[in-house]
Amino acid sequence: MPRYLAIVRHSTLESFGHCEKEVKRMIKARLAVHEATEFSFILPTASLPPVYYASFVVPHVITEMEMDGLRLADGLLLDVRRLQEELEVYNIVDL
Repeated sequence: MPRYLAIVRHSTLESFGHCEKEVKRMIKARLAVHEATEFSFILPTASLPPVYYASFVVPHVITEMEMDGLRLADGLLLDVRRLQEELEVYNIVDL
């Protein structure tokens, strides 16, 4: 099954009010339409505002068009990338 990486960034200061637990819940809920499972949340960055990372798998390939259409909430930007290998999860600093 293909593995993906979701990257969530705040686009406004107002959106910074979303806490980490709430962002995790939103990621899971938003990706449920693609039957996402095996979530692995990586600690958010220490920068302000933080950037959140979550890897997950789906039973089918998500097209680029579907990835571009994914939204979380006002002020939260969601970028989804397909990982080619399991090891890429550990190289997220290079993204």
